[in-house]
Amino acid sequence: MSVAAKLLEQLVAQQLLGHLNRSGLLPRLKSAYHAFHSTETTVLKVPTDILLAVDTGNLSAIVLDLSVAFDMVDHHFLIHWLRTSCGLSGLVIQWF
Repeated sequence: MSVAAKLLEQLVAQQLLGHLNRSGLLPRLKSAYHAFHSTETTVLKVPTDILLAVDTGNLSAIVLDLSVAFDMVDHHFLIHWLRTSCGLSGLVIQWF
């Protein structure tokens, strides 16, 4: 990928993430795409949450979403989600 294409990709990603954050469309507890959150944040938070649940007598369950690990996106689903959940339309949707 050329340097120009990579820069354009970063600009689009920043614009889209800004819109999603301002609109409250990203889950608060999902680490991906949030500033200062990473896999390290999750690795620290999950065991802590489990231990707190055990200490208070509650049950714990973990649901892992590994879909991003395979870097595959159903583009029809993505476009539908961008339209319906994110409110994008027109030229922005055409660009994607």
